[in-house]
Amino acid sequence: MDAAALAALELPAIVDRLATFASTDYGVTLVRELIPSSDPATVAHRHDLTSAAVSVLAGDAAPELAGIRDVRNAAERSVRGGLLRPEELRAIAVSVRVALEAKRALREPVLAALIESLDPGLGGLADEIDRRIEEDGSDVRDSASPLLRKLRN
Repeated sequence: MDAAALAALELPAIVDRLATFASTDYGVTLVRELIPSSDPATVAHRHDLTSAAVSVLAGDAAPELAGIRDVRNAAERSVRGGLLRPEELRAIAVSVRVALEAKRALREPVLAALIESLDPGLGGLADEIDRRIEEDGSDVRDSASPLLRKLRN
C-alpha cells in the first residue's frame, strides 16, 4: 500500500492511538513499525490476535502489566558477562514476575501461545534478585552475601 492510501485509511492516527496503550517503550516501537500486510496468512493471524485481545479486554480478563519494562539490553549484556546495575536487576525481577503472572492468568489460547515458552523457573531468578537488591533498586542489600555484610560493617 502506498502512503496516500495509508493516510486515507488514517493509519497514522490509528498507530498513534494504539501506541498510547503500549506498556513499554519496546511496545511503542513495535506499534510504530506496524505496516499492513497483503499476505492472507499474516492478515488472518493478526485478525485472530486482535479478536482474542478484544475478547480478553471486554471480559476484564486482561493480565496486569504494570511495572513491566524492556530489559532486553540488560539481559543481552548479562549474557555477554557484563555487569548490571541494581536498578536493572530490579527491573528484571519485576518484569519476570509480571510476565509469569500474565502467563498464569491468560486463558485465551491465541494470546497464551505468545508467552507459552516463558520458563516458570525464572521465578527463582526473581526471588534471588529480591533477596539481594533493595526494593527500590537503589542498591545491593547488605545481606546479599556474608562478605558484603562484613565489608559494609
